[in-house]
Amino acid sequence: MLFIRPAALSPLVTAQLDVLVRGYVSERVASTVSLVRDGEVTVIVDPGMVADRRRILDPLAGLGVDPASVTEVVISHHHPDHTLNVALFPRARVHDFWAIYGGDSGQIGSPTASSSRSR
Repeated sequence: MLFIRPAALSPLVTAQLDVLVRGYVSERVASTVSLVRDGEVTVIVDPGMVADRRRILDPLAGLGVDPASVTEVVISHHHPDHTLNVALFPRARVHDFWAIYGGDSGQIGSPTASSSRSR
């Protein structure tokens, strides 16, 4: 487990970044899973494939973060190695490059609302 804490960088930096799982590619694959905390916002980035869910949950517990308190999940793209464990965070809104989703309400916003997109 690798922890990166940028607090000494600048008084303007308020967010805290912790790398929960270092990604790897070999015969097996896992994404890098990160935790970002800034005030009331708690974000998990790319909670994808890992050897065991405990590889995500144990470091979170060690940092005092309950999965139910995670407010946002960000997925960089829709490959299983980046998305497989999104459901570990039942109260979080999910952000992707198209939209923001929450509960069963489907698309509740768009990070690029001013631009049109085609499918």
